[in-house]
Amino acid sequence: FLNEAPGSSEELALEPLVGPSGRFFNKSLYEVGLARHRVWVGNVVNCRPANNDLDTLEGTEAIGCCAAGLREELAIARKSGVKVIVAQGQTAITVLGIEGNVNKIRGSVYEKNGFFIIPTFHPDFIIRNGGYNGSGKSSASSAVAYLSDLRKAIDISTNGWTPVKEVFSIKPSLKDVEDFVHRAIALKSLIAVDTETTGLDRNYGKLVVIGLASSPTDAISVPLLDLHGVSYWEFFEREKINVLLNRLFQECGLLFQNCFFDVPYLRVNGFSVPYSSIHHDTMLIHSIICPEEPHNLGYIVSRFGATPYWKEVFINRKVSILEMDQLEMRTYNLRDCVVLHQVLTPMLDEVFKLGLGPLYQDEIKPLIECVMEMHLKGVAFAPNQMSKFKLAMQELILHSEKELFQLGNIPENTINLDSDDDLRWFLFGQEPKKFSKISELTVKKPGSKIYTELLRLKQIKDQVKPIYILSGFRGIRTDGGKIGVGKDGLQSLQIALQNRLELCDEMKTDHSIEEGKIQLLLTWLAKYNEYSSYSKLSTSFTSYRPSIDDRIHPSWLMHGTVTGRLSCKDPNLMQLPKRGPGKSVRKFFPASPGHKLISADFENAEVALLGYEAQDPVIIDIYESGKNIHDENTRILFGLGPDDPLWLIGRAAAKVFQFGGLSYGGSDREIYRKILVAAPELNLTFSRFVEAKESWMSAHPQYVLWRDKVKSDVLATRKIYNAFGRLRIFLGPEKDIVKEAMNFKIQSLGANLINRSMIKLQKRLRDAKMTSGFIMQIHDQLVLEVP
Repeated sequence: FLNEAPGSSEELALEPLVGPSGRFFNKSLYEVGLARHRVWVGNVVNCRPANNDLDTLEGTEAIGCCAAGLREELAIARKSGVKVIVAQGQTAITVLGIEGNVNKIRGSVYEKNGFFIIPTFHPDFIIRNGGYNGSGKSSASSAVAYLSDLRKAIDISTNGWTPVKEVFSIKPSLKDVEDFVHRAIALKSLIAVDTETTGLDRNYGKLVVIGLASSPTDAISVPLLDLHGVSYWEFFEREKINVLLNRLFQECGLLFQNCFFDVPYLRVNGFSVPYSSIHHDTMLIHSIICPEEPHNLGYIVSRFGATPYWKEVFINRKVSILEMDQLEMRTYNLRDCVVLHQVLTPMLDEVFKLGLGPLYQDEIKPLIECVMEMHLKGVAFAPNQMSKFKLAMQELILHSEKELFQLGNIPENTINLDSDDDLRWFLFGQEPKKFSKISELTVKKPGSKIYTELLRLKQIKDQVKPIYILSGFRGIRTDGGKIGVGKDGLQSLQIALQNRLELCDEMKTDHSIEEGKIQLLLTWLAKYNEYSSYSKLSTSFTSYRPSIDDRIHPSWLMHGTVTGRLSCKDPNLMQLPKRGPGKSVRKFFPASPGHKLISADFENAEVALLGYEAQDPVIIDIYESGKNIHDENTRILFGLGPDDPLWLIGRAAAKVFQFGGLSYGGSDREIYRKILVAAPELNLTFSRFVEAKESWMSAHPQYVLWRDKVKSDVLATRKIYNAFGRLRIFLGPEKDIVKEAMNFKIQSLGANLINRSMIKLQKRLRDAKMTSGFIMQIHDQLVLEVP
């Protein structure tokens, strides 16, 4: 193990890797079955550099001065039988003559100077970036990758290493393609497929090359375009290529890394890829084995494959794909193919070892067709509705702005409500730096743009005064030390004001003037939250752009969440508002002419799942008897009944408690802050909230037992399985994983239910030869477009 240089602990001990990084290193060795006395540990430089920094002139000189000694040390190691060098950190990697950034090339294997060299992270990097908890354990994905690299080093030192052979055909003739296709069909080969294109949008980009691999070593490139975009094939040859590949795609099983990109691109270019031919997708397999780790191909191969990192040649190119060296590009493309064969078997072994086989077979693979159909079908779009909504939001924003100016006694056209500096001046009297420029007014030309702006600043300073400044309030601070005025910052101010109000009530002396100011400021903050919500709606939901068919085609992702729920991007249709002024956004997406939209939604799904998962008889009874959990919680938590004027406000707070506190395991402080935003009129103090929560827990002892068991299980193993067998391995800091485990238990069950419902419904639609199809999945809701 070659490291960089001694730190303070190593300098005192006269030994590499001691202190916190040494403890992590030793524990990692133990976890993979090694003892420290069985390995050689050294440094590139054996004296401690100034400020622990080798990236200086002195550091470079030190590396040069120590080079001869390092060569001698490596020679002794080689004579002693060392076969593998694990280069820990960028300096060690570079000194050993390996190019590339550690984040990209770690886990690759290089043969140099009689050693097999495996680059990896330095233990100190993992500790600093992975939530080190002081016990020698790191909880980031970098630690998982590090252990994988150590296991690879052990395997190579024991069993040796054969560099990957590449039998690539990158300038094929028509006969080469014919021979490959006929052989693959005759042998019923699993064919890895990868495409390279000129752009991400299949409606505007061009398909440049299709890579095909029949094994971890053998592959053929099928170029469609050559240098400068010239057709690679003669016209009659291209027709035959289409026939050959269509036959291959229909008669052989196919293997992809992200079929949701390749298959639509192939289809729009005239190739037929039936869903039944999609046998595996390595990205989806990896997402169920290691949901918290990256799912890009380079990372997957570093864990499960053998090809050294190869991506830089394409990622760092200076020209377009059609102008780069085409043989180099096709070689890159074929490596994308053969590595899929390399990683498939070890990944499937891991799937069945972890007990995830049924999940993969029964849910993940069948869901591909449903998600692909949504992606291809898209959603109808009504731009006129979006324009109307945008105007309505602008009116609400202007109305809210006027109310805020009146409530705060703020002169019009002074402060900018979207400026953090202006808010700090109004709320806390914290003077912004820009006020220092006011003195320049006397030398600026009246009527000029800069004069007008300076005059506005002077008005703000002279005429805008805080409603009330809470003495001693520190709040949440920005990196620059200023009081935060984002969502969390204003929540903390609301909490502090509520607490001060309660204290005023308890005092014997008259504090009515102060109480009045606090109430006014709380009202202003509640109105400001409304203003912010309108602004967010306006910026988030008024820039949709339809595709060439006038429909919106978002990307639906099966690997985007750790719970198995689908996610959505470009644009994200999962976050369409259901209630309030934002509900009109849903009108942007009507049914196509001659069609209707049908929506199916699980009613109170998370409540039911929580009740049955925790075996809480109270929650189960509420669900099965048709009562409403939020009504019951409002009574228990706040003592409110339907006739109380605060009933609806209390019910909103009870909803926050149910989902944020019970289903998602949020902390008391987190849930309290959210309740303040949802129901400021309750004037709820933190102490009253804690009392209400304890009252609820007393009424639900079975829930408490379940919560405590989830906590003990996840802290002991960092693993949680749900009732359908979905696994999550928790890599985050220990303080977060209990909350995440509770959230995973309920959210992943909801994902299993909605995904499997979708699969069953899709099959019934196809069996009945109906043309209806899914266009959206929004949490526990399915939306179909039907004739």
